[in-house]
Amino acid sequence: MYAQLTFSPDCPETPWTAEYFALPGVDETVPEKLLKGRELAAKALAKTQEQLSAGEQSTLGQHIFEAIQCVPRYLNAYSFGAHMAMAHFLLPQAERRRREATIASLDESLLAPFNLPVLDTWRSASKRMAAIVPDAALDVTFRSSVGRQFLHFLGQPGFGGYIKLQTGWLYIENQFCAYPDLAKAIAAAYFTRRADERQEFLDLLVLMPPAEWAKVQGAVDQGLQTLGREVLLADCCEAHLGAMRAWQALPAEGRNADALTTVVALEHERLAMRESARCTHIVAATLEALAKETAFGSDAGQKNREAIALCRRSQVRPSRTPRPEDPTTPGQALPDLDPVHTWSIDRLVHWIDGPVAQPKRSLELERICAAEQKDWETEQAQRKPTDQRDDGPLKKQEVQMAVAQGLRASAQFLRDELRDLLPLGTQLQADANLLRTCQDCLPALTTLALSQPVDEAGDMAQAMADLQRADQALDALRRGIQQRHGEEQTRQRFTAALFQCLRNEPLTLGKRHGGVIAEPLPLEEWGWAVQTFHKRWWNAGLRPSATAAPMPLAPDQALALYVTGSSLSDYAFDISVHLWRRQAASGLPPTTPGEGNTMNEPDWYDTLIPCAVLHVRAKT
Repeated sequence: MYAQLTFSPDCPETPWTAEYFALPGVDETVPEKLLKGRELAAKALAKTQEQLSAGEQSTLGQHIFEAIQCVPRYLNAYSFGAHMAMAHFLLPQAERRRREATIASLDESLLAPFNLPVLDTWRSASKRMAAIVPDAALDVTFRSSVGRQFLHFLGQPGFGGYIKLQTGWLYIENQFCAYPDLAKAIAAAYFTRRADERQEFLDLLVLMPPAEWAKVQGAVDQGLQTLGREVLLADCCEAHLGAMRAWQALPAEGRNADALTTVVALEHERLAMRESARCTHIVAATLEALAKETAFGSDAGQKNREAIALCRRSQVRPSRTPRPEDPTTPGQALPDLDPVHTWSIDRLVHWIDGPVAQPKRSLELERICAAEQKDWETEQAQRKPTDQRDDGPLKKQEVQMAVAQGLRASAQFLRDELRDLLPLGTQLQADANLLRTCQDCLPALTTLALSQPVDEAGDMAQAMADLQRADQALDALRRGIQQRHGEEQTRQRFTAALFQCLRNEPLTLGKRHGGVIAEPLPLEEWGWAVQTFHKRWWNAGLRPSATAAPMPLAPDQALALYVTGSSLSDYAFDISVHLWRRQAASGLPPTTPGEGNTMNEPDWYDTLIPCAVLHVRAKT
């Protein structure tokens, strides 16, 4: 349902920790006395909902009890589980039915082949308990629970024999008879797959000798053991399968120790991204529930309020206070953005609630000034008397100047982007019409980038139209450069090197320089790089300046990669990191857990504020 949150500003990459009920198992032998206590607690909790009639409270109490009655005895989180069960049953009917349909679909997809009475109690209890699990974790926790349970079933006399005959276990056991521990791990992966995916999984087993499976899976597990945290079984299985598929995609002569290290590093990175993306969804749902005053219980509720308060005090926000110039890279093509310009872009996209090229609101100065006054008063009211701001809300002239600076900085970005991509597009034989459209956008952008402050509504509207036309032309050019066939090993090595470079690179607001990715890539692979990395979410902390420590992002901020050309002749192209913002009316996370981790563009937008620029050397 939701989670108990912890916020750690000292961990800027993953500041949020979400603790939730992850289907640890079903206890079918809970003592009668304990069951009675759980039932009484459920009924008492239901009676706190005074808006319900006595009959509705009784029904709610029964639902809560059924959800928690088979929770394993060693868990002490009954209060939290009961509150989450209550939150589920108090949802609007359509939303509650959607969740219950999702749970039923998961149960059917994983357990349809095993319609046995002996499973009925466990299946029924698992489905009831699943109502406590957050939406974003339902799939992975349910699959993990099924995998664990079937490994347990395999060891039971009689019933285990039936499971072996009705599944691919005998095939797995025969194929991996020399590796009994590996056979058990592969069986776990088999049972965490949906029923219609299991034959495909068995087909995959024959593509590699058992010794290769053992080597790759052992390397993945060795890395997982160093993480210092528990990883859900289904996540472990996905890491095993991902590594094996990557290993299989390599030519036989390329399967060496270095290649295995690369494959394993990539899978661990993908696992971390899946977990982080899942956590963002759980955190977003929990924050929304807290805003609606959903009951979490005294302990969990207090901890969540403390986490939110700490988050508000530990966020990166652009500042209009000038600072000393940050150190740059020798030969850097473009200077870093001035802090005032970074602040102006951030305020501009906030005022128009969207990217500069696609605003959701018009640039009405009077409306903006009124909103700034209200925001300033709200912030002052929340501050301690000793911590009051003395700068006052923005005046109309300051808003006008910020708008002009934001428009100019955005025009400069798109102008430079066009100048970099036009020669690259020519080299990659892009369509002449696409190149011509981009070329035609340059004069207007150049004029806007050098212009004086705009103060007329017509000037602002024209500036926004010019920016939108350039943005659309760039997007069309990117899509128009076709991806070409490349070497899988080169791509794997480059991806691992990119992730390593990103982890080592300090990310700073307005930064337009950065390191060189260790692995080169052929220029012809630019189309693949765009499809693979452009607008891909990246979880990391951010520095307000080069001399500051990294800080966590605010809930309405995110980082994403941006594949572009290069202004420096020594490099084939660049991959930047940009700051993104969430639409004001949305509470949705920046990405969906999955292989690509692409940004949720309907609800989030690129501010065009750079935080680093990494360089790609051309491989010849």
